[in-house]
Amino acid sequence: MSGSFFWIPFSKCRGGQKAKGRNPEDNAKVQELTRKLKPLNELKKRVGERIKALKEEAKRDPLAQSQIEELQKREKEKKSDLYNSSEAPWGSLLKVDQAVDLAKKSGGIPHFKKWDGSGQLTVQIQKRRPLSGEDLFSELDTRVRVKPVPQEAWNSPVRSIRRKLSRTELKIRISSQNKAGEIYKGGRTPVWATFPMIMHRPLPKNCSIKWVQVQREKIANRHKWSVNITVEEPDIPLSYEEGDSVALDIGWRRVDGGLRVAYWFDGKEHGQLILPDSVIGALEKVKSLGSIRDKNFDDIRKTLIPFLKENSLPKWLKEGTKGLPRWRSKKKLAKVVLQWKREEDRPAGDEEILEQLEA
Repeated sequence: MSGSFFWIPFSKCRGGQKAKGRNPEDNAKVQELTRKLKPLNELKKRVGERIKALKEEAKRDPLAQSQIEELQKREKEKKSDLYNSSEAPWGSLLKVDQAVDLAKKSGGIPHFKKWDGSGQLTVQIQKRRPLSGEDLFSELDTRVRVKPVPQEAWNSPVRSIRRKLSRTELKIRISSQNKAGEIYKGGRTPVWATFPMIMHRPLPKNCSIKWVQVQREKIANRHKWSVNITVEEPDIPLSYEEGDSVALDIGWRRVDGGLRVAYWFDGKEHGQLILPDSVIGALEKVKSLGSIRDKNFDDIRKTLIPFLKENSLPKWLKEGTKGLPRWRSKKKLAKVVLQWKREEDRPAGDEEILEQLEA
């Protein structure tokens, strides 16, 4: 395959073939509807421009500005009260605040989101109390700690040794307590949450820790735990020296051992950059897994539909599986299965079908 681009006429595309295959009456109807739609689109555009202008004008109105300032002041006070009354770590509160700001910028109406067990604990390392990568492995810091990991965890040529030695422990501060052992936000003694952790790579040298975030994410019918450590590295000055140039020709072509993505020449020597077959195979595996999921989805629907027809169903299951033969979303089916497991009002003899659905 070369790196050239080429265009396919619209009539050759799938949509073009559909249009070509219409009978004359349908084509005439489409043309008539298109003609009627054109002035409506123009009207919609003018109305949108007018609404935008009115919004800008309203923002400049002194009364509107004073009301906006008052609402912002009340919001700030309410936020401060919530922060002071909450027992959540400061970093977690900041992450919630960022999520709220992002939702506000989207311009949409907020919707209730059902909690599915996902969440996060976050510690922010402030500039006035910096934390280096070396200090993270000490017992001195009262915000976050990691048990030291030996260098063999990353340098050992034996994979089993690396996996064993990379197992460590993470402690993250979630609250404070006073001398009497009572939870108190202004206390000095930390309350720790402890997690087993596999540290699969070392931290950069001379780095500063900025954020440590423990995350629990729901995937299908299980939860995945992870920790993200955000670091800042010192700036490295870039140097440039004038010298010979290298010409680079980007183009894809199948070659022995993989896919050539570029060819270079510096006036004396030349070579090529090749994407190995192992990487291509891994990318193809993703497509293969998608095909397997599609097939499993179709197969289980063929099993589930007769079961639903032949059995007496509770109301929640009838409503939850409406239109099942036309479903294309695997997420909708997963939602029904998760609810099925929680419900007490279930169809008789559903153990086998539920086991197949979960598989």
